[in-house]
Amino acid sequence: MYNVNVCALSEHWLRTFQLHVLDSIDKNYISIAKGTDEFNPELLTCKGRSGVALLISKDIYPFTSLIEVNSDRIIGIEINIPNSEKYYVFSLYLPAVTQPYEYFRNEVDLLFELSSVYEEFGSVILMGDFNSKIGGPRCKIKYDERSKLCKTLMSTHNLCSVNMELMCKGPVNTFQSYEDGPSTCIDHILINRTKLQHVKQAKVIDNHSFSTSDHHPILCTLETESHLHHPQETSDPTVSWERARSTNSIEDYTFAVSTNLWTVNFQIQPFLM
Repeated sequence: MYNVNVCALSEHWLRTFQLHVLDSIDKNYISIAKGTDEFNPELLTCKGRSGVALLISKDIYPFTSLIEVNSDRIIGIEINIPNSEKYYVFSLYLPAVTQPYEYFRNEVDLLFELSSVYEEFGSVILMGDFNSKIGGPRCKIKYDERSKLCKTLMSTHNLCSVNMELMCKGPVNTFQSYEDGPSTCIDHILINRTKLQHVKQAKVIDNHSFSTSDHHPILCTLETESHLHHPQETSDPTVSWERARSTNSIEDYTFAVSTNLWTVNFQIQPFLM
């Protein structure tokens, strides 16, 4: 069992009226999602094999807000934990190779725009099924039209795939098609390269007994940065306990510590795709 704060889901196939099912997965999580019929929920039938979602732990949900994205394949949130850097997390499912390249390029163009806007305010994290190979130290790839476009996106915004870095454990390939078909590395968690030093764990989870998907989940544990500054002491202070008792300073100090201590140390924030 993994203690995950944010879980990205790609290609859930649920229609808008079925999205409530996601809230029944775990009582400790709240979902935000887009259905396969995001732009046409009134249709009687829907053949789209898409749908994206984020499951957010109730521990951090109060510190999140929805980002409006004009796409049925990308959903995003802002995570604004007190005294910590802001994070902008996007769950995505890019068009499959069976669909026109133009569709794929349009979605990547939107990722360019989102990254350009939100990297000015904090760290951008892109998680999901890119339906494109992305290379890195763990895997050298032969670039095609799709992977070249993703490479440009990553180089422009200094992004790297956590699961393609040497620190990542588990299999390289994240997708294994049924009936012994080809396996590829098309699922990724992209973060700014400067944040690699804050990755405490990265793992592609393989052969889980409850998994029925042909995609392997990717786990990334990222330690957030606190912006609190602690002044250096220039001398060793002495305490007058008698005076502290007479002025109720001890009670005041105890109250201040109990109400503010939670902002001093921040937990590690894991992300799962």
